Formats: sequence, structure tokens, C-alpha cells
Amino acid sequence: MSAQTHSNNKHTGTDTQRGARINLCRIQHNFLGDDGASLLADMLKVNTGLTKIDAFDNEFTERGAVALAEALRINNTLLYLNLQDNHVGTAGTAVLADALKV
Repeated sequence: MSAQTHSNNKHTGTDTQRGARINLCRIQHNFLGDDGASLLADMLKVNTGLTKIDAFDNEFTERGAVALAEALRINNTLLYLNLQDNHVGTAGTAVLADALKV
């Protein structure tokens, strides 16, 4: 499937074929909850290009933090994860910190 560009040329997806990657994901204020955190974690387990995620204010709890921690043990490319204004609690924070130990 192709889409028209501003110059009326057909785009064939060659940008992504050349290895262009998304390295930033901003999903703040989406109220994704723990199911969303689990989906994000599943993606992080196989993603090798993403280096920064802003996921603040998504109503993640300890359960979401556990899912993300499991993914962080596998993913070695993510450099920044903002979980501000979620509800991961002390236990969730501890699980995340443990996952980041070298």
C-alpha cells in the first residue's frame, strides 16, 4: 500500500527499509493502566531501537511495574523511562530498581 506525499510521488516505505527507527515514545496522560503497561513491556522485550519512553500519568500500579521490570531485564537499549505520576508504589519501585542492577 502506498500513500501520496506532498509532491504527489508515491511513498514506498524506503525510509523504514533503510533502517530508520523510532527512538522516542511519548504515551503520557493516556490512562493505559496495567494492561497497557503489560503491552508496553511485551514490546520492550523485542524492541531494539527505542531509547526513551515518556509514560507518565498512565495509572500503572505495582502489577504494571512488575511487567515493565521483566522487560527491562531483557531490553538493553532503553536508556530513559519516565513513570512519573503513576501508582507503582514502593514495592513496584523496588522491583524496577532491582531489574536495573548490573
